[in-house]
Amino acid sequence: MTGLVAKMVPFSADDMEGPKYLRLLVMGFNKVGKSCAVISTAPKPVYVINSDQPDALEPVLRFDRTFKHNYIDSSQKMSDAIEVARQLVKEEKVSTVVWDTLSGFSPNLELEAFASTLTGEGKEDGRRAWPVYRKFLRGFIGRLFKLKCHVVVVSHYLDVGGGGEDDKDGNKKVAKTGPGIVPMLGGASRAEVGGMFQDVVFMEKRLTGPGVEKRFFVTGIDGVFGPGCRSMPGNMDLPADVSEFLKRAIEGRLPSHGATKTATNGVSTKPPTAARSTVAAKPMVKVV
Repeated sequence: MTGLVAKMVPFSADDMEGPKYLRLLVMGFNKVGKSCAVISTAPKPVYVINSDQPDALEPVLRFDRTFKHNYIDSSQKMSDAIEVARQLVKEEKVSTVVWDTLSGFSPNLELEAFASTLTGEGKEDGRRAWPVYRKFLRGFIGRLFKLKCHVVVVSHYLDVGGGGEDDKDGNKKVAKTGPGIVPMLGGASRAEVGGMFQDVVFMEKRLTGPGVEKRFFVTGIDGVFGPGCRSMPGNMDLPADVSEFLKRAIEGRLPSHGATKTATNGVSTKPPTAARSTVAAKPMVKVV
């Protein structure tokens, strides 16, 4: 009797190519210029899924007018927008998809999750609602990550206070702030979502001289913010420039066979070639 034969072949560490596209989460306080910095500096062309406010992207027009966008305020529209993004990427019309903001979408998804899981008496039940919320949120992020393009997700950081206190049933809640936490999300997603990204940065606006403001990506700091980057070692303050971050990420990889191959053939900041055809399927969301 012969032994079992494994249907898997081990690879050498030097064969690792590294990620081909950015999977970047940008957190920061309100009104520090996250949208302007991310959209105007990301590899172009850019498609923006706006789930913050209908007019939230107007300040970006001072820096860039080349992006396409859709405003969404429901899980159905979010699903439609991701399909639009998939079609645009397939036709090489988009190099970067920006979701702005994750925190702005969270309340809408929370309302839907609770409304769809009411008890027979019409009461809300968090034990039913939060798993639905988590499933949809992780699903949307997962679908974005399947796109063959750079994905940058923006989220507001608001210290709403509170640690891992117990709920009314005596169960330990997920902390609202702290290392590895993405505030303003619901339930366990606060602790899980950050780990789905290859890189997490905190954006700061600082006075660098009389009347001079500059914005920075902080790649790793101690405290409650919880950024951290797999693409580059150590704690750094970098210009708040997505294309520059991508360049640093490529240069920071170890000089192995796989890293070299990825750097030259995998990650690219060049705009895609002209579209080959029109969108195959008519999207439910009109791109503007």
